[in-house]
Amino acid sequence: MPFKHLLALAPIAVLGLAGCGGNDGPSKKDFIVKADQTCKELARERDRTPYFRALESRGTGAESFEPREGELNATGYPRRMAAFADTAAELANRRVQRFKALELPSDGKDRDGAQAYIDGLRPVTTQTERLKTVIAEQRRVIRPVAGRMQATAKELEKRDKAGPEVYPASEDSEAWEREFDRYRRDQDRTQAALNRITGQIDQLTEADKNSTQKANVYGMRVCGEASFFLSF
Repeated sequence: MPFKHLLALAPIAVLGLAGCGGNDGPSKKDFIVKADQTCKELARERDRTPYFRALESRGTGAESFEPREGELNATGYPRRMAAFADTAAELANRRVQRFKALELPSDGKDRDGAQAYIDGLRPVTTQTERLKTVIAEQRRVIRPVAGRMQATAKELEKRDKAGPEVYPASEDSEAWEREFDRYRRDQDRTQAALNRITGQIDQLTEADKNSTQKANVYGMRVCGEASFFLSF
């Protein structure tokens, strides 16, 4: 064959080699094995974090993210959730990076399913970052009134125990009524702030459940058996 004809065929040969190379990715089964191993490693790393170790000692499940008794009129709940948000954001980002590093299956349908799972991890990361922002905003709302509310609550308890003999009804009643009205307004503001935090946690857990469901549909056993931030 003339040399010029060989040159003409060269680009076709290159394309053919490139096409063959595109089929070198793992099978769906092999990808699932690596994905489940990644999820297992991430779960171990999660469980070793100070926040989740402490949470496990207190009891697991979604109720762990609800305000506990004594936290509603104080700064304890936002502070506790801030620790969770910092941990969750770091873990969520780490999970996305680990899965982005995995080679996807070569088959088009299997590849699309794996990519759909990885894409489903990004909303979780977004929601953890959003949770950090919401908590910071609401702590600025709660912090100024928390001490005042606690002082007023103690005074209410003191007056209730002492009885009318110590605090006659006529004594500074107008001033005390104003103080009590302010207490109720502060209480409403605090509850609204806590509701915003728990609402954002609901957004995070919903995104987490969705990513878990995608893993389950794809056939991942470890990644699909439990929500990353709810069951451990």
